[in-house]
Amino acid sequence: MEAAMQCSNALQSMERTLRTTCNATNAKFDNVVKVLDGLVSEYEKSSHGPGKWQKLAMFLQKSLEGPLLDLTKRLIDQVGLEKNTLLLKCRSIKDKLALLNKQLEASDKSKSEYLKRYEESIDEKKQLADEYMARIANLQSDCSSLGER
Repeated sequence: MEAAMQCSNALQSMERTLRTTCNATNAKFDNVVKVLDGLVSEYEKSSHGPGKWQKLAMFLQKSLEGPLLDLTKRLIDQVGLEKNTLLLKCRSIKDKLALLNKQLEASDKSKSEYLKRYEESIDEKKQLADEYMARIANLQSDCSSLGER
């Protein structure tokens, strides 16, 4: 009877510890497994009696259906939220990239228009310079012909 009481008390303590570990805000499976492993080892050393293993098996089954299941659901929800956040960030980055590409295309277009106008201006300047040089040459020839007369 005393051994059965000792097993029951140990299991209640184990359940509280496991539930506290699973409900921690920063709970992770590897930490929970370490805590559970330590609890089972301690139970194995400290508890005795004919129903010892059967009670441990029931405790483990209750733990799987209780705090461990709750932790699993919470972690899955957390991963889902992180996934949605990352998807939103990804969409935002894609939108920014699309906008930058449009700006780049517009910049390239205005740049090519600017270069075209610049080249046209250079051609006009060259044409005017050629015309002025021709006039200067005509004037010089007229001046020299006047000087020869």
